Amino acid sequence: MKDEKKTKAQLIEELKSLRKKAGIISDDRETQVKNIDSGENLRDILNVMDDMVFVLDKDNRFISTYSPRGKLFISPEQFIGKTHSQIMPAHVDKMFAKAIPDVKKGNSIGYEYSLKMPDGLRWYSIKLSPLFSENIYNGLVAVSRDITKQKNVEIALKESEDRLSKIRLAANDGMWDWNLQTDEVYFDPRYYEMAGYKKDEFPHKLDEFKNRVHPDDIQMVMDATQKHLEGKKERFEVEFRFKKKEGNWLWITGKGIIVERDDEDQPLRFVGTHTDITDRKIAEEKLKEREEHLNTFFDNSPVGMAIWDIEFRYVYINEILQKINGPSKEEHIGKTIHQVLPKAAHLMAPLFKNIIKTGKPVYNLELSGEVPSTPGRETHYLVSYFPLTVADGNPRFIGGVVVDITSQKDTEKALRKSSIIIDSTSDAVISTNIEGIITFWNKGAERIYGFQSSEVIGKPIGLIYKDEDLPVLTNLITDLLDGKEIPSVEVTCINKQKEDVEILLSLTTIKDKNGRIEELVGITKDITERKQSEKTLIESENRYKLLVENQSDLIVKVDLEGHFLYVSPSYCRLFGKTEDQLLHKKFLPLVHKEDQDKTELAMQDLFRPPYTCYIEQRAKTKDGWRWLSWRDTALLNDDNEVYGIIGLGQDITERKQAEDSLKKSELEFRGIFEQSPLAIQIYDKEGKLIDVNKQTMELFGVNDKKHILGYEFWDDPNLSSDKADALRNLQPVFISTTLDFDTIRKLNLYPTNHNGIKYLDMYVIPLRQKKEITGYLVQIVDMTTREKDRKKLEVINEALENSLNGFDIVNVDGVFTYVNKAYVKMWGYDNADEIIGTSPVNHCLDPKIPEKVIRTLKESGRCEIEFLAKRKDGSTFDVLMYARIAYDVHGKEIYPTTSIDITDRKQAEKEKITVEAQVRHQQKLESVGTLAGGVAHEINNPLNGIMNYAQLIDDELGEGNTLKKYSSEIIRESERISDIVRNLLTFSRDDKESHSPARIDDIIESTVSLVNIVFKKDQITLNIDIPQNLPSIKCRSQQIRQVIMNLMTNARDSLNQKYSGYDENKVINISVSQFADENRRWFRVMVEDKGVGINEDIQGKIFDPFFTSKDRAIGTGLGLSISYGLVKDHNGKLHFETEVGEFTRFYLDLPIDNGWTI
Repeated sequence: MKDEKKTKAQLIEELKSLRKKAGIISDDRETQVKNIDSGENLRDILNVMDDMVFVLDKDNRFISTYSPRGKLFISPEQFIGKTHSQIMPAHVDKMFAKAIPDVKKGNSIGYEYSLKMPDGLRWYSIKLSPLFSENIYNGLVAVSRDITKQKNVEIALKESEDRLSKIRLAANDGMWDWNLQTDEVYFDPRYYEMAGYKKDEFPHKLDEFKNRVHPDDIQMVMDATQKHLEGKKERFEVEFRFKKKEGNWLWITGKGIIVERDDEDQPLRFVGTHTDITDRKIAEEKLKEREEHLNTFFDNSPVGMAIWDIEFRYVYINEILQKINGPSKEEHIGKTIHQVLPKAAHLMAPLFKNIIKTGKPVYNLELSGEVPSTPGRETHYLVSYFPLTVADGNPRFIGGVVVDITSQKDTEKALRKSSIIIDSTSDAVISTNIEGIITFWNKGAERIYGFQSSEVIGKPIGLIYKDEDLPVLTNLITDLLDGKEIPSVEVTCINKQKEDVEILLSLTTIKDKNGRIEELVGITKDITERKQSEKTLIESENRYKLLVENQSDLIVKVDLEGHFLYVSPSYCRLFGKTEDQLLHKKFLPLVHKEDQDKTELAMQDLFRPPYTCYIEQRAKTKDGWRWLSWRDTALLNDDNEVYGIIGLGQDITERKQAEDSLKKSELEFRGIFEQSPLAIQIYDKEGKLIDVNKQTMELFGVNDKKHILGYEFWDDPNLSSDKADALRNLQPVFISTTLDFDTIRKLNLYPTNHNGIKYLDMYVIPLRQKKEITGYLVQIVDMTTREKDRKKLEVINEALENSLNGFDIVNVDGVFTYVNKAYVKMWGYDNADEIIGTSPVNHCLDPKIPEKVIRTLKESGRCEIEFLAKRKDGSTFDVLMYARIAYDVHGKEIYPTTSIDITDRKQAEKEKITVEAQVRHQQKLESVGTLAGGVAHEINNPLNGIMNYAQLIDDELGEGNTLKKYSSEIIRESERISDIVRNLLTFSRDDKESHSPARIDDIIESTVSLVNIVFKKDQITLNIDIPQNLPSIKCRSQQIRQVIMNLMTNARDSLNQKYSGYDENKVINISVSQFADENRRWFRVMVEDKGVGINEDIQGKIFDPFFTSKDRAIGTGLGLSISYGLVKDHNGKLHFETEVGEFTRFYLDLPIDNGWTI
């Protein structure tokens, strides 16, 4: 512009000239102007002005213009000398003429006007200020500003408000607006209508709202409100019940957001909507009840459960199994077993493949391995896997139940480890009996308190507490014994040197198996150093905080009675008083009477943590009533007592005045539009999309609404011709459809960050003014989650019904309310209806089992029990049952249980016990053999001496000496003893490590030599028939001796049972023969007795471990069982024939060549 090229001096002279013409300044002020205009200040100020400045004389002629940055519609020169009416349009001049009389009276007058410019209509604000010289009106100064942008915003806002009213009507939402300072709440007409009231039928107060909220929901609603007000939640959203005028309950979704805050970021205004969701809640109730019914089994089951797809990916996992595996639920879902359980997958994968291939389940399989939750440690589980099929009968999923059976093995190890940890921890671990006498004192206690354990065991615990702290300890122990939860507390104790020790004390109890408290355990941590550090830090922080927070516009310090102790210069200027006039005066009289009570109430917060308060109040200043905000902080002494108050204040009058109209309307519109629980789209009357809310953008996966604005509603393929006709006839329509984001991306309809498919319900409502359509409102409900939940429910239901384990629910009245198919089959019933409504007592052999389970549940919340179950037909089977307390949708107790048929496992455990007993018996036999070997060795030493001396005597005696027959007899009997000892050594020797060729006649003869004396004593005759020149046999000789010895011993017992003394039939026959069978040569050793025989009813059991027909003092029931196993190991056979009262013959058949390599 031309003016911009003027020099600084020219600008100064021009301004002086203008001021003189207008009588603004006198000559004596020119000196002041020179000082003010010195330097670059004036040029800088003039160049940055956005306003246009005009000076007019008393006849309303323009005498000067200045507009370095503003745009004039004609050049500045064209203004000079022209009147206002000659320059300005008639409608503007009319407003000017109306203002002139007030301006001449000395008032400043402002108004707004519009001008048609080449770039369109522009709006301006103007302020007319009079110019007087010696009280004579000389003209005016007009300052005008372009406000086109602001005006356009106001126009758009008005249109938005109109649109808002239509949206609220169509969306069926009630709006509320809560003033947090006054607790007044504005409820719009729709809000009243939803609850059956007339407009304004109840007052606009918060208490009116709270009184109509269901008593069970009010705390939840206010908690959600408080969390949003405190900034803990970005938005307020809650569902609750609201009482209608008729007395019934309306389900409401409440959403809201803080739309206004003060300079201290404190919330002032809270706006939101209420949506009637009663129909939806009723529809969801049955689905929710069924879903919770099923989820009870999974989420409350005491065993681990999971569902996998046919690719072995986790589809569902309950908390128990998630904890067993280790990774979170989110880290399971969608991952394969190889990804989650790399060290166990090789066990699971073959089982899964077979289930998918055959459709057959695997149940009660014990697996051992390493899982992520316990890396490096072998854990043991009892698992069942089963197929989950669909309508076509093909497996679509695999269900699994996992029971952790590691705990029993871990208990002893954990106890040993705990003992080491307790002694190695730096914390004190102290236990006492319920009388307070110390029973345990670890190394940490010795370090903290200085007493050795020997000094305190048996002493009262009070010796480490101060007398004044003993009541605190007593109260804690009393609460603990009453079953209350005791938090950790900080206590001052004394050590052996009588010095104070600051500790953090945690208390717990040790109970016996009946739940009675036996001992109290205290764990204490030495926090003396930490407490000292905290004290130093707090003092430092308080000094720093006071220094920082005192930097503000207004600063005062008052005592506890409100007397000024200090006032800042800024405070004195604002109130037009000196420091002396204010000091020692009370501040409250300066506060508006309506704000005094509020101020005193707020200041009560200064006397409790965090010892601060915030106040907004009106105060009487030199310029009248002004709004001031105060942030007050209490001054604390070392005892945390308040001794004074520092107040930091600001003048917020302009802010309070400027915050209302424009902001209020815009926030109302945006608050409701954006906070609607539904996605909302607005189309113009031509069907073109012109606006969407945030929920729509989130639903469609777009970051900028511009990508979808302009979409043609009538092109939507989901809009049928009949629904289009209905809309044109002002009728709303409903459309249920899907949104396929992969297709959207493929066709490049708009950029989206979503994948997959969403299920939508769309409600399209024509917007009209009178009978003319002005647009269309589309509300969209995302049904995807509900659809997925429905499918998930089908899978869970399928898993539950097809589980191999029995599931049932018993209600608080003690009757069945649900059983699955497995339970029906397990107990032998035809269908669930036979069981529902009956008592579990009918399903237990012991009718007291259900009562015992309920009692355990009441005490601990869960129960694990094994018992004999009774089927419908009366037969029994072993069951492992897990039960726990849960609650149905009405809050009533229910008892869900899982039942596992453990009959096979029980049988396996019995067999395991049998094998262990066999091993123990074998170990005993080995010990006897070792002892026999030792005894034989000790006999050989003196025996050799006897034989040698007898031989010397025999050599010295001549032939015919009568003593020679005695020495010969000594030598012969010694040799016989030597043979017996040699056979005993052979029998006791452990030959299990090798086998060798042996002669069967040697084995029999060495065995007979061991029992011959016993048989003679029992008057039993032995007949032995062994052919000459028999071939050798490959065997472990000692084991075959053991078998023959057992058969001979059994024959002896049978004969002694039948014959108490001598009898010609008291005979044992032993024979050896050869035969051929299965293309092999065999030896047969027969041991026959004519004793009592074997009864027919026990013939099938004689080879069972621990079965015996003898007295327990005589037999163990293991001889034949062990013999049978030894013969089988030699690839031989052991069998018998008998006739009760006549005879028994045992046949030991051994292959001459059993295939062993020597």
